[in-house]
Amino acid sequence: MESFWSTLKIELVYRNSWRTRDEAENAIFTYIRLVQHPPHPERPRLAIPRRVRNRLAHPPSPTRRDSYRST
Repeated sequence: MESFWSTLKIELVYRNSWRTRDEAENAIFTYIRLVQHPPHPERPRLAIPRRVRNRLAHPPSPTRRDSYRST
């Protein structure tokens, strides 16, 4: 636990100065929140085959339900 407070002081407190106590508190709370819950990188989109994308973009009309049936 002591190493956490040391890291917080080195990375945040000693590098910044705030005008009010509220600004300092907000910065410290934000720092702690980001340490506990770091932002996740955006996941890559799945590669969807072209024919599946076309079917999703242009579903068959209600009268042609047999278009998905194999012959």
